[in-house]
This record gives sequence, structure tokens and C-alpha cells, in this order.
Amino acid sequence: GDIHGEAGALTTLLDRLGYDGFGRHADGRRLVFVGDLVDRGPNSVAVCDVVRGLVESGNAQMVLGNHELNLLLGKHKHGNHWFYGETEVIRKDQKQKSYQVLA
Repeated sequence: GDIHGEAGALTTLLDRLGYDGFGRHADGRRLVFVGDLVDRGPNSVAVCDVVRGLVESGNAQMVLGNHELNLLLGKHKHGNHWFYGETEVIRKDQKQKSYQVLA
């Protein structure tokens, strides 16, 4: 859980844990994503694409978190303005902005 749009970190972690690109593991382990895949990080769309592919392949499950529920309910919250095509300051120091775009 709490991937928050960090697609690169997600794929690196899956690789280090021994999963292949289809979510298969040599020891038969199963992936379970426990929400907060999106918002705040640089590429929520890519995270959703990766996880969707793993779930569709039958090698993973996913439970929605509050960030996904906020998007489904149409609630503008800190970190989810990318979904609405808006830029947003993500960090408190006001220097880093999110320029994610919903494709």
C-alpha cells in the first residue's frame, strides 16, 4: 500500500522481491495491493496501469484506499488534482509541482 504514484519505486520493489513482469513469483507468492496507489507521486496513471495488468493476469488483488475512493467520489483532495488536469504544489516547501496528466 501507499505507492502514491511512484511507478519506478513500485517496479523496482517488485523486481527486488522476485516477481516477474506478470506478477509471478518462483515461490508462488501472491501480490496484494492495499490501496493508496495514486496521488502525490509523479505517475499515478503508470501505477494504475501496472497494478491493473497484474490483477487482470490473475496474479494480484487490490483493495481500494481512501485516495482511490476520493477520485471515484469526485472529491478534490490534496494530491489528486492531476486527475482533473490541474497542476498542484505537492510539497510543503512549495517547490515541487505535480504535472501528471490523466491519459
